[in-house]
Amino acid sequence: MKRKLLIIAVSLVTLMLFTGCNDYSNIERKLDEIKIENRLPTVGNKRDRTMEEAEDAVYAQQLAACEMLSDVVEQTDSRNFAEYEGNAKRIAEKCNNKRNEISLDIKERYVDNIYQIMDDVKDCPNVDAYVSKTYLNVETFYDEYHKYQTADNTDIALTNILVYYYDRTNVLAKSSLTRNEDDVYDASVAVIEGNAQTEDNFRFYINKNNLIIKALNEIYGGVSADYAERINNAGNKLATHLLNSLESLSDKERKLLMDEMGLLTPSPAPTEKPTPKPSTAPTNAPAAMPEEKPTTAPKPTAAPKSTTAPKATATPKPAATQQPKATEIPEDQDDEVLSYDLD
Repeated sequence: MKRKLLIIAVSLVTLMLFTGCNDYSNIERKLDEIKIENRLPTVGNKRDRTMEEAEDAVYAQQLAACEMLSDVVEQTDSRNFAEYEGNAKRIAEKCNNKRNEISLDIKERYVDNIYQIMDDVKDCPNVDAYVSKTYLNVETFYDEYHKYQTADNTDIALTNILVYYYDRTNVLAKSSLTRNEDDVYDASVAVIEGNAQTEDNFRFYINKNNLIIKALNEIYGGVSADYAERINNAGNKLATHLLNSLESLSDKERKLLMDEMGLLTPSPAPTEKPTPKPSTAPTNAPAAMPEEKPTTAPKPTAAPKSTTAPKATATPKPAATQQPKATEIPEDQDDEVLSYDLD
C-alpha cells in the first residue's frame, strides 16, 4: 500500500513538473521572439580628430542605446506573461535573463560604434576608459529616460530628470538637459505654476518649487528672464497662501511679512492674488520661499538673474542636425535600421 502511494505521489510530482515545463517553455518561446529595432546610427566616413568633434556622434549613439534599452524593458516585463501559469519569481527570472542577454548585445554593438568614432581622435588619454564611461552613463540614465518616454505627463517627467540629475555626475543626462534647454524650461515652469494652484500643503510645494529652481540654476547658470516673472508670480502666490493659512500670526504680523516680501496686503481669503514683483527679493522671508536664486548661488531666497547664458556643463548646445526634444533621436540615426532576433 505504501509502495502504491509512493508511486502515485511521484507520478503527481512528475506531472506537475511536466506541466510547469510546458508553461515555461511557452514563456521562453515568446521571449525568444522578441525583436528590438537597432536604432544605433551608422558610423559614417567622417573622421573626428578631437573629443569635441566626436561629442555629437557619441551623444547620438548614447541616446539611441537608451531608446533600445527602454524598448527591452517594455518587452521583457514579467507582467506581459500574466496569462501563463507558473511561479511568478521564476517567470521574472526568465524575463530578467532575456533582458540581460539582449542588453549585452546592445552594449556590444554600441561599444563597436564608439570605438569606430574614436578611432582617429588624438586627444583622448584613455579610449577604453572613455568608452566604458559613456556606456555607464547610458545604463544610469535610460531608466529615467524610459519613464519620460512612457509618462502621461511629460512636463513632470522631464522636470524629474532635471531634479534627479542636476547634482549627479552623468554627462549624458546633463548633455540631454543642455541640448533641450527650451523644453526643460517650459516643462519646469509649467510644473512650478501647477504646484502654485494647490489649496493646501503650501510648504511642501514651496520646497518642491525651490528644488526645481535650484536645479535650473545649477544646469543653466540661472533662471532666464523669459521665465523669471512667471516663476516669481507662482512663488508669490504660494507665499501668500502660506501666510494667510498661518492662524498663529496676527493681522499686523502677517502684513509686515507680506510688505517685506513684496506681496499683496493679506486678506482672510486664501485665494487672494499677490501683486507680481519679480525684482523684489525678501529679506526676512520664511525659510522655504520659492523666489529665484542668483546665477552662481543656489539659495532659494535670492532673486533670479536674468540671463540665458548656460553654466558650464558637460557638453555644448546641440548642432543643427540634433532634434530639439529629449524623446527624439537625431535624424542621422536612421541611416541603418534593422531588427535582430536573439536566439
